[in-house]
Amino acid sequence: MMMHASDRNSHKSNGAAFMTGWATGTLIGAGLAFLFVPKRGTELRRQISKSADKLHRRASDACRDASQKVNDIMEKGREVYRAARAH
Repeated sequence: MMMHASDRNSHKSNGAAFMTGWATGTLIGAGLAFLFVPKRGTELRRQISKSADKLHRRASDACRDASQKVNDIMEKGREVYRAARAH
């Protein structure tokens, strides 16, 4: 069976596409491997501790802000009540 020139070019381009995909996959895989390399126990505990502290600060700040907003709303409600009662 004889291959035409267009068939040979198609095989070459498929081979090039495969090699490009293979090389890209290899680079992405290597990059992900470096991202997920296990850390030493002390380093991991330190990172978890920092993350927990950051989360605690954010939660405390959010709670304080919410409490302040509730107090502001209550004070405005009292003012409205007093004004309505005075009339």
